[in-house]
Amino acid sequence: IRGIKCTSEKPIVNDVLQSLDGKVIGYVTAGAWSPFLETGIALVQLNCDLGNVSEGKLETSTGVHEVEICELPFHDKEKSIPTG
Repeated sequence: IRGIKCTSEKPIVNDVLQSLDGKVIGYVTAGAWSPFLETGIALVQLNCDLGNVSEGKLETSTGVHEVEICELPFHDKEKSIPTG
């Protein structure tokens, strides 16, 4: 499971994640618009090991969009924001 960020679209369940060469590498399992990050974000179930791949394409009902493939969590990886 990885995260994706898409500045041009809000990902939704079952959108298709593709490698840059068009190979299907996963599917969106949950998606939303993040007002904090000001981008679309999603959790993606992968079909293969990505290694160091950090870019891809997201096929949606509105077309194909560029995405950044990222580790989770999407923000505050150092846990510097207090919670409680």
